[in-house]
Amino acid sequence: MTSASRDNPAKELDDVLITDELANRPSRTPDYRKEAEALAALAQELAERPDNLLQKLTDTLVELEIGDSAGISLQEDGDAKQFRWVALSGRWGHFKGGTIPFDASPCGVVIDRNAMLLFEHPERFFPAAEIDPLIHETLLVPFHAGGKPVGTLWINAHSQALKFDQEDVRLLKSLSGFASAGFQTTEALNEARIGQAELEHRVEERTTALLKSEERFRAFVNASSDVVYRMSPDWTQMHELDGRGFLRNMDQPSGSWMEQYIRPDDHPMVQAAINEAIHNKQLFELEHRVRRSDGAIAWVSSRAVPILDQNGEIAEWLGAAKDVTARRETQEALRKSEERYRALFESMDEAYAVVEVMRDEEGRWSDFLFLEVNPAFMEHTGMPYPVGRTATDILGEPNPRWAEVYGQVAETGEPVRIEEGELTLGRIFDLNIFRLGGPGSRRVAVLFTNITKRKRIEVALRESEERFRQFGENASDVLWIRNAETLAFDYVSPAFETHYGISREAMLDGNSIEKWAKLIHHEDRKHALKALKRVCAGERVTHSFRVVRPSSGEVRWIEDTDFPFFDENGLVQRLGGIAADITARRQAEEHQHLLLAELQHRVRNTLSVIRSISRRTAATSESVEDFAMHLDGRIDAFARVQSAVTRSPGAGLDLELLVAEALLVVGAREDEQVESIAGPQLRLQPKAAETLALTFHELTTNAVKYGALSTKQGRIRVAWAFEGIEDGDRLVIRWVERGAPLSGQEPRRRGFGTELIERTLAYDLDGEAMLTFGPDGVRCTISLPATPDIILEGRPRTTRSDAP
Repeated sequence: MTSASRDNPAKELDDVLITDELANRPSRTPDYRKEAEALAALAQELAERPDNLLQKLTDTLVELEIGDSAGISLQEDGDAKQFRWVALSGRWGHFKGGTIPFDASPCGVVIDRNAMLLFEHPERFFPAAEIDPLIHETLLVPFHAGGKPVGTLWINAHSQALKFDQEDVRLLKSLSGFASAGFQTTEALNEARIGQAELEHRVEERTTALLKSEERFRAFVNASSDVVYRMSPDWTQMHELDGRGFLRNMDQPSGSWMEQYIRPDDHPMVQAAINEAIHNKQLFELEHRVRRSDGAIAWVSSRAVPILDQNGEIAEWLGAAKDVTARRETQEALRKSEERYRALFESMDEAYAVVEVMRDEEGRWSDFLFLEVNPAFMEHTGMPYPVGRTATDILGEPNPRWAEVYGQVAETGEPVRIEEGELTLGRIFDLNIFRLGGPGSRRVAVLFTNITKRKRIEVALRESEERFRQFGENASDVLWIRNAETLAFDYVSPAFETHYGISREAMLDGNSIEKWAKLIHHEDRKHALKALKRVCAGERVTHSFRVVRPSSGEVRWIEDTDFPFFDENGLVQRLGGIAADITARRQAEEHQHLLLAELQHRVRNTLSVIRSISRRTAATSESVEDFAMHLDGRIDAFARVQSAVTRSPGAGLDLELLVAEALLVVGAREDEQVESIAGPQLRLQPKAAETLALTFHELTTNAVKYGALSTKQGRIRVAWAFEGIEDGDRLVIRWVERGAPLSGQEPRRRGFGTELIERTLAYDLDGEAMLTFGPDGVRCTISLPATPDIILEGRPRTTRSDAP
C-alpha cells in the first residue's frame, strides 16, 4: 500500500465510490469500426473456442486500450463466499486463477446492487485490493445467468492519466453479454463432458462384464451396455431382461414388454425399426424413451443383433441398452440455447419509411408526406399507420428539424445520419436518411431505430445500430450497385476481393463494365452481360457465371441476384445485386451427378451378372436344393467383392486378400490347411476382382466337397507371378491341392463351376484357365493379360521361390 492509502483510509464506502462523476465527465467519440472488429473476433471465439471466450474478452478490452488491466470475477458456490479471477489481462494478468473474499472486493458491492459502479482507490476501503500495481480507478459491471448476477466484468486504470467516461461504460455493458454467454456455454460444456465421462466409464464396465459372460453374448459385443435382454425372432415376446437397477427386471417371457417399458408415443417408431431389422436380418439400433424402474422417463440407446440358426433364419435376438439421458438433455439444452441466440439476432429490425418533402408558400421545407413504411415503423414510433398523411396531420406540431433535414437530403442528394428527438412522441431516433431517385427528386428514404431507452439509461445498443449501418461492408457476399446508363459500379462491398481475386479499389480504378467483364470466363461473358441488360429493362434476374481470379488464375463460380432501382417516374436508374461464391455447391452437384451415373452403371452390371449366374446355375443344377446352395455361395462371393468396391471405388482390390477371404469363408486359414498364399503385391480392377472372386469361390467349393479341404490331411497352395515373352506380359495364378481323396480322373460331368472357371475368364478377361485332376488333387492354372484393364496397381518383381 502507498503511504497515501495507509494514511488516508476510507471509513465509508461512499468515500471510494465515484459513479456519479461519470455524468460530468466529457465522453470520447465512439470508434464503431474497432468495436465491430472486436465483436466479430469475440463471436468467432464463441463459435470455435467457447472455453477461451472469457479470456479473449479481457484480452480484447486491453487491446482496445480501454484500461491498463481487465478481468472477470466469477462468484463461486460453497460456504466460503468468494470470487475467482477466471480471466485476467494486462498488468494484472499474472494473477489469473486467484481468489478474493466476497466482502473484501468491489465485486461484492456490484453483485449486491446489481449495477454498474466506478471506484477510486478501492484499497482505501477494501484492504484486499491493495495489489501492485495499485488501482487508480476501477469500472465494474455485473453479468447474469438465469436472471441473477453471477460475476463481474471490470477494467482498471493504474495511472492517474487514465479516467473512465460514458463511452467506457457503454462498451463494458455491451461486452458483458459475451461474459454471460461464455459463462453459460462453459457451464453447459462442463456438464456435457462430465456426463459423457460417466457414460463412457459405465460403458467400459458393462463391456468388460459382457465379455466375461457366456459365449453367445460375444455375438453382440457391439451392443454391450447397461441393460441386457433377449427377444423372440419376431420380437413379440421378451424372453428375459436384466435391468441392472435402471429398468425393472423381467425373469419370465412377456408379450406386453413394449407397454411395460416403452413410452406410447415411441411405439410406432420402435416397431418400424424392429420390422426393418427383422426384414434385413440386420442390427437393430435406435434411441428411444423408456420407463425406468422408479417410474421416471429416460432415454436409452438400444442395440440388438440377430442370432441365426444353421438355415440362416433368426433364432433369437440378443440386445443391450445404455442410458443416454444425460447426453440427450445436454443436446436439448444446447439446441435451446442456440435458438435463443438466433431469435435474439432475428428480432433486431429497423424501421423504414419513404417520404416526400413539401415546401411552404415561401419555399421553405416545412412538412412531408408518408409514402411507404414497414411494419417496424409503427413499433419504433408508436404512431398510427401514416401512409397518405402528412407529419403535421398526424403529430400537430412536429419537430421542424425533420422537414429541414429531409429537404437538405433531397436537394443535395447527400445521405445524412443524425440522432433527433420528437417531443410529441416522447422518443429519440437514430436515422439514416438518403434520397431516392436523381436530382430534383423530393423523395427521401429513412432507415431508423428508436434509441429512447439507450439515451435515457445509456444501454449498449450501438452495436446493433452499427451492424445494420455497415451491413454492406461486413456481408460475406458481394453487394453492388451500378449506374443503369454506364453499368459502372456506384458501390461494391469488400467481399468483392474474396470472390473475384481483385481488390475493390483496383476494380474502381478505371471503373467500367468492360473491366468487370474481363474478369468473367470468356465462355460465360456474353451470358452475364445479357443478364445485366434484362435488369436494365426492369427484370429481376438470378444467373451464374465463372470468374478467373487475376491473383491466382483460379476459376470460381458466382451466382448473382440482380434487381433494378426505379426513380419516381418508374424508370430504372440503378441496378443492385448480391453475388455469392457457389463454387463448392457446383462442385458438389457435379460430383453427385458422377456418383449417380456410376451407381446406375454398377447396378446394371450387377443385375446382369446375377441374372447370368442364376440362369447358368439353374441349367447345371440337379435339384432345387442344389440350385439354392450353389446360387447362394456364388452370390455371396460376388457380394463380398461388391462391398469392397463400394467402400473404396477407386482403390481396387488386393489379390492376396481376395484369395484369403475366399478360403476363409470355408474355414481354411493360412498356416493350417492353406500352406501359403504368395505373390507380388498388386490391386485388381473391380471387374477383374468380380470374375476372380467367383473363380476362387468355385475352387474352394470343389475343394470342400471333393478336394483338399474335404479331409484334414489336404493342403492348398496359391501363388502368382508375372510371366511371358516380355517381362510382365502375363499374370499367372496357380492353385495347387495335395492330399485330396481323388481318383486322378477328370469328372464325367462338367458343371457350371468348371464352365465359369474356363469360359468366363476367357470371355470377361481375355484369360486362359486350365484344370487338371491328379491323384493328389486339383491343379488350376490361370493366365491373364497384365494390362491396366485388369491390374490397377502393382508391378512385376522376382517370382517367389516357394511358388508351386
